[in-house]
Order: sequence, then C-alpha cells, then structure tokens
Amino acid sequence: MRITQWLVFLASLSLIFRAGYAVSENREQVTTSSVTFVLTADMPNISDARTGRYANLQTLVKQQRQISETVFFIFGGGSIGPSALSSFDRGSHIIDILNSLEPDVMGVTKREFSFYEDELSLRSYEAAFPLVASNVIDNRVGRSPDGLHTSVIVEKEELTLGVISVLHERVIEEYQLSDITITPPQKAIMEESKRLRQQGADIILLHYSYPFPFINTMLNKRIIDVAFITDSRLDEKNMLETTRHPNSMVLTQQGTAVVASFVKSAGWQATSYTEQPLEDIEADAELNEQLIEYEARLKRLLNIQIGEWKIAVSTARKEVRSEENPFVNFVADTIKRYANTEIALINGGSIRGNKQYTAGTRLLGKILSPKCRFARM
Repeated sequence: MRITQWLVFLASLSLIFRAGYAVSENREQVTTSSVTFVLTADMPNISDARTGRYANLQTLVKQQRQISETVFFIFGGGSIGPSALSSFDRGSHIIDILNSLEPDVMGVTKREFSFYEDELSLRSYEAAFPLVASNVIDNRVGRSPDGLHTSVIVEKEELTLGVISVLHERVIEEYQLSDITITPPQKAIMEESKRLRQQGADIILLHYSYPFPFINTMLNKRIIDVAFITDSRLDEKNMLETTRHPNSMVLTQQGTAVVASFVKSAGWQATSYTEQPLEDIEADAELNEQLIEYEARLKRLLNIQIGEWKIAVSTARKEVRSEENPFVNFVADTIKRYANTEIALINGGSIRGNKQYTAGTRLLGKILSPKCRFARM
C-alpha cells in the first residue's frame, strides 16, 4: 500500500512539473515577440532605372511575407512627385501602383506636397492604405488635412504596430504652403506615442525625413521603439554617424529597401538589418506590366517633337545642381520668354531627368494651351 501511494505521489509530482514547464513555455511565447519590417521610399519616377523599381520591390515584399510570420511593409513617401507623369496626374499613378504592392502604411514627406495639400487629400482617398502626417495642420479647418491620419494602428498575428510620421517646418517655405502649419515634431511624437500606447500598441515606429537631434533620446527612453528615416541625401550630408542608433533604420540610397528584424525581450532589439539594392531582385511580372502600361500612357501624352539638341546635353543631378548647364539655361530662357520678363530664375534641383542626351536627340513634349498658368507663384 505504501508503495502504491509512493507511486501515485511521484506521478502527481511529475504532472506538476510538466504543468509548470508548460506554463513557463507559454509565458515565453507571450513575452517574446518578433517582427520584420520592409521599408523603402523616394521612388517618384517610374521611368528612372534607379527610382522606378516597383516591380522589384513587389518581389521583395512577397518573399519576406512568405519567410517571416509577422511582416510590416512601410512606405516612406517621397514619391507623389516630381516626375513627368505626375505633372499630368498629380501622382495618382504612384498611389495606384502602391495599391498593388499593399503597404500597411505610408508616411508623408515634403514631396507629397508637390501639388499642394488639396491634391494630397485626393490621393489619400485613392489609397487603399492610410497616409500618416502627425504634425500637419490645415489652417482652413484647424486640424489635419482631409484624409490624413495623425497616427495609425496596424494589427498582424496578435502584434499591434503604431505608426507616427513627422515633417520639418522647412516644407512650408520650400513648397509655398500658405494654408499649412507644421507643429513642433517632438510634441507631436510625445502626444501620439501616448495615445498609441493607450490603444494597446506593442511596438511604435516613427517615420521621419529630417535628422532631428532628439530622436535618439526618444528611442533610449522608449517613447518610440524603432525609427525609420528616409533621406536619400544622408550620405552626402555625412550625417550617418550622428543619426545611427541600434533601433534606427536609415535609408540612404534611392533604389534600395531596408529589411530589418526585431525581437522583444526587455525591449525591442534588432536581430538583423540589410539595405537591399532593388536592382538585384527579379521583377514581379504582373506589376511590371502595370508599369509598362503607365510608360505607354506617358509616351502618348508626350508625342510631339518640340525641338532637337544640336549638342550633347546632360541633366545629371550633380551638374544641374552645381554648375552652368545648357538644359537649365534652356528651361530658364523658356520661362523668361513665356512670362515676358527680363530675368528668370530656376532651382537646378527642379531638373530631375538625370540623363545624357547626344547631339541629334529629339525633344518630345506636349503643347500647352496659351491660357495655361502656373498653379501658384
């Protein structure tokens, strides 16, 4: 009898240990989470071999969604304009292409205001994903521009992501935004972070496009968990070292995408990080067809020969921004003649072709109505 009781006792003890192990294992599953981010931005020109690789991006996103259980695709904006096609449709084709890629959220940068706030609102209603601008106020209504969000919550596989996106006030002057106010970004981040935590956000991502000095402090204090800066000129500005933080994802080159994985233990920590050139990835056939259709549409719009280059001409980024350039002079002279003025000034950065033209190259364009006027001066 004693032997039987002893065997029962041992069996009970074994069950207790097994139950305890199961609870411990379950707690580990609850307290340890992992997430993968696919992030890119600055893709305004589908005709450009560097910035127009949406079909390659589609392949990358599909691959990561198959490999990882929880994947968030964040598009960092900078793409509504400028481009030849966006001058006709105000960036609608970019939204249509992004709808095919299905980003979880898009952050707003200054380029989204290329055609001003009302056009941006229209694009937001065309999008099947939310557009976030956390510190932008439309002075006419005293709140965010119609269609834009101050922050969003995205849920996947029992993991809740909160997204914040802030701009620098320089967008007001650079884009002549008389009806827009940019509120202090630090204050906006604090307010939106608090709201997102209250809504149950497990991880908070900040998207921004200007190297604010307070970002690292906010990461260290866990006001935000991860940060994503989209500025293709960071390498030129030599700001990488001052911007870099273990939880900061930095996109420095157009035509690339960041793939980063994070795991949560005491806090969120990066476990892998790569900046993937999109040209190294095979293009998705279906999305490539969509790009071809838009290219054909642009060629139909620009179907009139308006001239011919008699000399070799370059619109390389470095040249149009730093030295005398025949193409820029041609544009300035055209504006001067159109406006009937003695002087015409143009920002060299407005020339976005980044191409080499040989002598004899035809100039194709579209003849505009004499009644055409500039949208804003």
